[in-house]
Amino acid sequence: MPVPKPADIANEKVTQSVFHTIGNSGNVAVYNVAGDWQGNEELASRIPLISLMSFKDNEDVQAHAISTLRNLAASSEKNKAAIVKAGAVQDIKELILGMPIIIQHEMTALVAVLALSDELKGQLLGMGICEVLIPLTNSSNSEVQGNSAAALGNLSSKDERHSSDDYSAFNDAWDKPDGGMHEYLSRFLSSSDGTFQHIAAWTIVQLLESGDPQLISGIRSSKLLKPNIQQLATSRPSSRSSSVSTPRSRNSGGEDAESGDDQREIQLLARKVLELVNGNTEPIIQSSVASGREDQELRQNVREAFSSSRSR
Repeated sequence: MPVPKPADIANEKVTQSVFHTIGNSGNVAVYNVAGDWQGNEELASRIPLISLMSFKDNEDVQAHAISTLRNLAASSEKNKAAIVKAGAVQDIKELILGMPIIIQHEMTALVAVLALSDELKGQLLGMGICEVLIPLTNSSNSEVQGNSAAALGNLSSKDERHSSDDYSAFNDAWDKPDGGMHEYLSRFLSSSDGTFQHIAAWTIVQLLESGDPQLISGIRSSKLLKPNIQQLATSRPSSRSSSVSTPRSRNSGGEDAESGDDQREIQLLARKVLELVNGNTEPIIQSSVASGREDQELRQNVREAFSSSRSR
């Protein structure tokens, strides 16, 4: 009988640890460190699941670990903060562009959930996460595209805005990498996918409402964005597809009525963009109740879509 190598033993223990953690994810303490790692101060200072994000020897272990982190993040603000503090976002930034599609899918979904926290948005932006999310909005996989765009949208929005809010990360990423926020938003606005149109229009509203002069100027002067917004504001957009799964897209009944509602929401968002761009503040104030409901609904859809467990 061959003697197992130390690396094989370590891999087996790590694999057993992650699947034990996944199997009991409802009761996991985020900072619980596996007993097998005692004495290793570097590993003990990190959440075991985060270390497994770079476990390239087993793609399933990677995917399950990230999926579990996403579910933990969705369960509480405390977990979100702990996951970011343990270095998950920095690891994602360093790894994600070289990962297989399935891992990119899980990583972008995790970032989208973390970006829902108003307390963490500035920190995530300061880490330069936009630099990897923007290229992934042009991924060959539509779900990776949608997750990345949802993460950017979540980072741009805030339930309460303050004069001290820093949007410089979006200005820095306006034209780069890969055409930056500018090209990504234009591409999504002109997409045949209604979900992509909705995310882009909603994100532009968030950027305009930021009050950042440079962002507002960039959007107002854009020759790419305004024609697409005008078209969405005056015509019936395409029906939503299921690129980013939402409660609506998962329901089969009443699809025609829901499609009509989705189209009207996109149209309202596009009109709000034009009002903000043209400086027509009175109509915006009058429609704030309806638009606030739309913002809350999209945030809730994103929360439900990314916090729901995916069967593998």
